[in-house]
Amino acid sequence: MPVKRCIFAIIAALLLCGCSVKEKPDTLTVSFFDVGKADSFLIACDGENLLMDAGTAKDGQDVADRLEDMNVECIDYLMITHFDRDHAGGAAQIIEDFNVKALLRPEYIKETDESAACMAAAKKQGVKVIVITAQSDIQLGSARLVIHPAKKVYENDPSNNSSLVTEVFHGNNSLLFTGDIEKERIADIEYELNDAGYDFIKVPHHGKYEKILPEFFRLVGAQSAVITSSEKNPEDQETVQALVDAGTTNYMLTRNGEITLKSDGAELDFAQK
Repeated sequence: MPVKRCIFAIIAALLLCGCSVKEKPDTLTVSFFDVGKADSFLIACDGENLLMDAGTAKDGQDVADRLEDMNVECIDYLMITHFDRDHAGGAAQIIEDFNVKALLRPEYIKETDESAACMAAAKKQGVKVIVITAQSDIQLGSARLVIHPAKKVYENDPSNNSSLVTEVFHGNNSLLFTGDIEKERIADIEYELNDAGYDFIKVPHHGKYEKILPEFFRLVGAQSAVITSSEKNPEDQETVQALVDAGTTNYMLTRNGEITLKSDGAELDFAQK
């Protein structure tokens, strides 16, 4: 069986034994946790859920507490977009504290204590590890996710550029999650993405400015955006200006508090606390 079909078969089998989040049917909710200059998002749809990244090791408990507050009983998918400390650091605690059905990860691993702890926890808990090496589709309730891995190891910052890039389609709404991709990967990913554009983008790399971003934001065409940043490490103002110039009318910063995105399949609604 080809690798891509094999990946699809494994993922489809996992969906038969989903976990539960108490979420209104036919609604997609994305919670962008306030974990400073780090990433951790819960994507929940029709009782199934995916946790995308888990912040730093220090953030692990905060993420776990928020998941418990949200009545998460287990996690269908834990996706580590890449193995930098601010994305994978809290993963070991999440795996130890929750019933994680599957760990989705890129082929490239940055060797750190945090990445080693993540993989050790997955092995100890018997979590199925799926290495995404080809474009892969998964169904999360009524939402379809398309995951794009890096097609090569990049000479410059191979970890950030190995980020799994994920498209989320829910009804007529489309969302784009970009991990920490930098200019070389941005230039490559442009040729893989949906030509029709997107309604929302998670801005790459905590709002770090790259000369290619104005072109990329125009291509994406999103009206709404989220940047994960902190007071100590704020987003670059050039990035914000590039968003505005590209027509993004609503951008939100996690350093101002947790952000909730809701999709009913027709419109997006945002709240911040």
